Amino acid sequence: MRNARACHHGRHPGRHHGRLNGSDRPPALHHRLNHPFTMPRHHNGPKGGATGHAIVTTDPRRNDMSEIAEESTPQKASPKSPWRFAPLVLIVAGFAAFFVFGLNEHVSFDSLREHRQWLVETVAKYHLVTAAVFVAIYALSVVFFLPIATIVSLAGGFLFGPILGTIYIVIAATLGGTGAFLATKTAFEDILREKAGPWLGRLREGFHDNEMNYLLFLRLVPVFPFFVINIVPAFLGVSLRTFVIATFFGIIPGSAVYAFLGAGLGELLASDAEFTVEGLISPELLVGLAGLAVLSLAPVVLKKFGAKSVDR
Repeated sequence: MRNARACHHGRHPGRHHGRLNGSDRPPALHHRLNHPFTMPRHHNGPKGGATGHAIVTTDPRRNDMSEIAEESTPQKASPKSPWRFAPLVLIVAGFAAFFVFGLNEHVSFDSLREHRQWLVETVAKYHLVTAAVFVAIYALSVVFFLPIATIVSLAGGFLFGPILGTIYIVIAATLGGTGAFLATKTAFEDILREKAGPWLGRLREGFHDNEMNYLLFLRLVPVFPFFVINIVPAFLGVSLRTFVIATFFGIIPGSAVYAFLGAGLGELLASDAEFTVEGLISPELLVGLAGLAVLSLAPVVLKKFGAKSVDR
């Protein structure tokens, strides 16, 4: 009888060992229950067959399994597509074509004076079509950074009147500015962020706290060129929504000024008097625009003083 038991134990040592430890479970099941986070996972070999299994385990010192997966999987940097420079190439090509084909000679005060009667009659007959053409020409001039914004704005006031002229100018300038902003942001934002260093990050953070008010200030002040304010926010990480809103409302006063000035060009165009923008814009007008710009920064100042009073 003892020999039979010994023989039985010799054939199944694992089973006997499990019973001595108070467990009737098979060794494989016992191992899985004692290691609940061990999972077999089969993967296919080069021919599609199962070549083995990989064990995914959790580290008892770490609670997040995703951390182990991130460490085991190398992160590949997405290659930068050269197509991001396509809008910039189109802008440069459009700017060059404007002068190569002599279009700059047709956008002037003398040209407006020469064709004023035909333009007035055409607008009266085809108002919607001419308004759409005006908005398109103005928007493209902003996108291509063409130096014709002043004469086109005055023409808008002359052809469509002060109210509609202001509306069309604001819409066109906002569309064109948004196009230039997106082209700059697409082409250069990532490059500048990598090359500029930590100073750009600090500048972006400071600008981001009150970006709406800062943009309104820049739009209202007549000192800063319009095209510069289309480019700089792209480098500072301004969102598209903030840019569009600040541009739309920020350029209304200046657009209205040019539209009202253009609406009064009838007598000047009919005469042989020399045209100068400086003669149309008075110092009082510039002071008024500067006052509006200062008012746009009032929320920033109040926020700063309010934060200091709370700290005290």
